[in-house]
Formats: sequence, structure tokens, C-alpha cells
Amino acid sequence: MHSGSRAGRLSSAWREPTLAASTGALVLLASLVNFLGHNEYPLLRPEVGLVAAFFIAVAIVSGLVYATMSGVGRSLLQYVLVLLALDLNFDPIVAVVGTAVIGLVLRRHMMTFLGIAAGVVLTTGLAGIAAGSGGDGRRLASGLPASDAPVLVHIILDEHIGIEGILGDAPETRAIRDKLKAFYLRNDFRLFGGAYSAYFHSVNSIPEILNFGVEQGRELGFKNGAVMRKNAYFDKLGALGYGIHVYQREYIDYCEVGPIVFCETKRRSDFGDMAEAPLTAVEKARLAVNDMGSLSSFFRGLANSYDLVSALARRYDVALPALRPEQDPVAFGALATLDQLASELRQAKPGTAYFVHAFAPHYPYVMDRSCQLKKLSDWMHRDATSIARHDREIAYFDQISCVLTKLDAIFAAAASTPAGANAVFVIHGDHGSRMTETEPRVDTKGRFDDNDLIVSFSALFAVRGPGIEPAYDRRRLPVSKLLEAVAMADFHSANYAPAADFTPTVVLTDSSWTPVERHPLPEWWARPQ
Repeated sequence: MHSGSRAGRLSSAWREPTLAASTGALVLLASLVNFLGHNEYPLLRPEVGLVAAFFIAVAIVSGLVYATMSGVGRSLLQYVLVLLALDLNFDPIVAVVGTAVIGLVLRRHMMTFLGIAAGVVLTTGLAGIAAGSGGDGRRLASGLPASDAPVLVHIILDEHIGIEGILGDAPETRAIRDKLKAFYLRNDFRLFGGAYSAYFHSVNSIPEILNFGVEQGRELGFKNGAVMRKNAYFDKLGALGYGIHVYQREYIDYCEVGPIVFCETKRRSDFGDMAEAPLTAVEKARLAVNDMGSLSSFFRGLANSYDLVSALARRYDVALPALRPEQDPVAFGALATLDQLASELRQAKPGTAYFVHAFAPHYPYVMDRSCQLKKLSDWMHRDATSIARHDREIAYFDQISCVLTKLDAIFAAAASTPAGANAVFVIHGDHGSRMTETEPRVDTKGRFDDNDLIVSFSALFAVRGPGIEPAYDRRRLPVSKLLEAVAMADFHSANYAPAADFTPTVVLTDSSWTPVERHPLPEWWARPQ
């Protein structure tokens, strides 16, 4: 009797920690399956098994810690687990409010409720993956009448700096300037080396560019993306008889207005692009955990705090290990989209405009100059302050060279068909490399310098078309007005003459990316020779 009673007490003592560990495992596994399903990532892969095993181990350790805690500590851990479950799958406000409501209403039954809910999500998620995505993310609008307008290709290269924005006299710097200039002139482009964007962030800059310099309003949550509800450039393409094929990331939606006949939207940060990347299962598992963690504002806060401590430690020559790889899946998807564009151009028909917003040479810098994937340990972020700026610039230049390789294939594909042989090409950046020491904002005035301004706002602009003479133009000119001049000339001319009193300025925003004031570009920069 005594032995049985003792065993019963032990069983009762472990019942609650076991429930907490099991619930934690279900929450993490359900979130993993939800993450994989959203990114259309194959489930039966070694890296998925590694992540699942890691999550189960974390849940078991958490259960053991739970067993050693008092009532107050256990309650706190339960709230943390509920918050984690919501934070990984919903917006931060929903997570906080939901945690408060669940705690208030359910109290002692929180773990049971959460376990059941996570089990349902896990089961339905697995069933959804087994059933397939049911689509390829494409949507087709109504067709337009046939047109004999020449094929038009418009590519926005995210974070592509302009030629004159590549500052310095280091051999690598001179080499990439010369390489870019020779590449575009060899391919019969008019290249504007002193072109610049008015804005630092894409959600501000691109709508302004496509509306020919008219600033667009911002909706709630615009920092997380934007919808183009007005697009003067697309309207002009429609007036010329074009039907537009759009290839975009969900960060900016271009498919709401204009003569869109085809639209393909990839997720803003699509981990599915990594499925076939030449990485080991361990590396992919590490990236999956990192990408999942980035969905949680709680984990992002912890990671950012660690980065701050790490930066402070470096001032005293103390090197702390990097916890997060420099990773952003768009680096893979952007290059795949450029490959897809080359394939589409081999079947191009007159009257078709291809509009592509490619997140390249956008950080992280994961490709070498031949578009071969670098080792994970060599991936680099433009803000990786633990790495010398010169090394970051070289990695960025490698990624630019990779983009040129993809553009070469696109030009060849267009030239391979009668309809594409005389295709119009518009290629530009949305802003600079943004590889700054201090981000130019209204609250950092007096701290950012001329170099910060130039690398933030200098942007590539190149155009090719019938009647446009290949040449290099060094003047400081806004991308928005260059695009307007080209479009209003029906892509037969790239001549733009600003007013005599024109002063090149950019827009400084506050920390919320809201435009505040105009600021002049350095007088010495990109002056005509």
C-alpha cells in the first residue's frame, strides 16, 4: 500500500510537467507544419526531421524545468507558452490580447485548451500538406486585344546602387564600376550613372517612381508592405496597347490596377525557395529555425538585444558567437524569377510587357559572381558590423556580377525570338545599397554624412529601345522623372532636361518611414564632367 501510494504521488507530481512538455511539443510542431505549409516546403525532408527533433528536445527540457518550479513560476511559464503559440502564428497585438483573454477565461485549464488547439492545427496542417497546395500562386485577369507594340521588359533590381554611387578608388570598386558601365553600353543601353531615388525604403520609393514623382499615401501597416492603388506607369502601358505580366513578391502588390493579364506573386520571404538549395540538412534546419523565429516578435526582440550586446562587446575586443545566420530566402527566389523571365521571353509575343520586381542584389549576399551559392558561413548582411565594410562591399559586388549573368541570359532569350529581337528594356533600382554608417533620417541629421546619403539614394537606371542612343549620362537625375520621360516618349527617347533651377533632393523620413522633409544631395557628387 505504501509503495503504491508513493508511486501514485510521483505520478501525480509529474502529470502537470508532462502535460506542459507535451503541449509545448504540440505547439512547436504545429507551428512548424504551419510554416512549412505556408511556404510549400516538402515535409518529408531530413532537415524537417532535425527541426522536429530539436523542438521535441526543447519541449522535454522545458518540462523538466517546469517540474522544478513553484506555482507562480509554472503559471508564468504557461503564459509564456500561450504567448509563444500565438506569437508564432499571429500579429503581436493579437498574441498579447489573446494571451490575456485565454489566461483570464481559462486559467487552470490553459494547458489543456492549448494542447487540444495545437493538436487540431497540427492535424489539419498535415492534412493540408498531404492534399497539396491546390495552385501555383498565379492568377489570370481578363485578356486584352492583340497589339503590335514591341515586347517590353521592366525590371526593378532591389538595392541596386547607381554607377556614380559606387564610391572609392579601391581596385574592386573601380572594377565593378567599369564592369557595369561596359555591360550596359555593350548591350546598347542609355545608362544614367547619377540617377537616384527620392526614398530610402521600397514601399515609399517604388510607388513614387511608378507615379512619375507623385508621392503616394500610406495605409495602416505599410511598413510590412504596400498595395499599388494608383499606377500612372501601368496606365501609360495600357494606353500603348500593352498587356502586363507581373512577377512580384507580396511585399508590394502591383496587380490591383492597370492592364494586368497575368500576375504571379511569391511570398515576401519564401522559405520554400531553399528546398533545392545546395545546402546540408543541418544548414537548412538552422535556417528553418531562424526563419520561424523571425515570425515571433518575442524572439526578434531577444535576438536584437543579443545583437546589441554583441556590438557593445566588440568595442572592448570581445567577440560573441553569431546566433543567427545572415539569411533571407528572397535571395534564392529573386534569381529563380529572373531565370523564369528568360524562359517566358522565349515565347514572347508583341504587345506584352513583363514587369518584374526582383529582390536582387538585395542582401544577404549569398552568391558569388558566377551565381554559385556561397558557404553558409560566408553569407553576409549589409549591416553586419562585425565584418569590415570593404568585405561587405566586395560581397555586394559579387551579387551584382551574378545579376549581370542573369541579365545576359534574359537579353539572349529575348533576342532568340522575332517578337523580342527589338524589345524595349527598362532596368533600375528602387534605392541604393543602403550600406550606411548612419541611416539618413530626420532624427539622424548631423550624424549621417555625404557618403551615407549617396549609398542610400543612388540608384541604377538603364533603358534600351528603338531610337534611344546608347550613351553614358553622369547627371544627377531622379529615377521617377527619367521613367516618366521615357514612357511619355513611347520608349523612343530617353532625353530628359530638368528645369534650370532644379536642385537634386531626396526625402528624409522619421523612424516610422513617414516622409518629413526634403534634403539636398551633396553638391560635389556626380557633377557632369
